[in-house]
Amino acid sequence: GVGFSELDGHLMSSFPPGMAFLALPFYLPFVASGLTDEMTIRIIAKFAASVITSFSAVFIYLMLRQKLKSSKAKFLSLLYGVGTTSYAISSQDLWQHGGTTLFLSIFLYLLFRSGQEPKLLGYSGLALGLAAAIRYPAAVLFPPFILYVYSKERRQLPRFVAVTAAPLVLAFALNYM
Repeated sequence: GVGFSELDGHLMSSFPPGMAFLALPFYLPFVASGLTDEMTIRIIAKFAASVITSFSAVFIYLMLRQKLKSSKAKFLSLLYGVGTTSYAISSQDLWQHGGTTLFLSIFLYLLFRSGQEPKLLGYSGLALGLAAAIRYPAAVLFPPFILYVYSKERRQLPRFVAVTAAPLVLAFALNYM
């Protein structure tokens, strides 16, 4: 079928499960109340995508505020929001783009904050892992950031690796249930 493939007798989704879990809080109230007509589902998808994309811009702003004045951070965040594909594509529907950029922006924010709070470096990997659980190719970022953590704060490396890998392990496990 469309969006599914079979491997070793298991039916697997062709898409990672991360975006579905991210969108779940938006859909749950409507599904629970029986509002599942096509128009409602489309509106929820558009709204959820817009909120997710907006939060990515918020975390870009918070990251930039670590190094820039508020006015410059606001301008660059606005530029990110409307001058990239974030607004044009990611905010339009529940594609993988929006969730991936949300978690990558959270990751970058935590990475910048780890200069003041080194413990955040270890935990930042969770956001990177969640980005990859939404869009598997984001995992290409794992090796360079593992090396970065190793060079910056070696004690945080086991935590970083564990929390980075956890969302992907869960995503892959879902395909074998």
